[in-house]
Amino acid sequence: MIPQWITDLIPVAPWLVAILLVGLFLWRVGPSLRKWGRFLDRINGVPEDKKSGQKEIPGLFERMDRQDELLETIRHELFPNSGKSLRDAVDKQHKQLEDHLAQCPPPTTTINVNPPGGTP
Repeated sequence: MIPQWITDLIPVAPWLVAILLVGLFLWRVGPSLRKWGRFLDRINGVPEDKKSGQKEIPGLFERMDRQDELLETIRHELFPNSGKSLRDAVDKQHKQLEDHLAQCPPPTTTINVNPPGGTP
């Protein structure tokens, strides 16, 4: 003979099993879902929330636009252009050094094989 409390559980058993399976699924898949959520936050961006202290996280395309601007600034400094770039300043210093070295007499080296005072 089956106890009464077991026969009372039979109608709700599928629901209990379903809830248990959903809980198990979320427990196993939850960390992966959180990682995907963080990944999507990095792609889309997150606005600043002063209540929780969350700082603004710019989206992928905003960061790429900033990188493009930075690369344009670097490119301006690396190639000769208006005379105000780093490359122009280096070229100017190099030219001045070459002019200075052209005016200097060539170096002469003498080796004294007989030290003063004779050989000991």
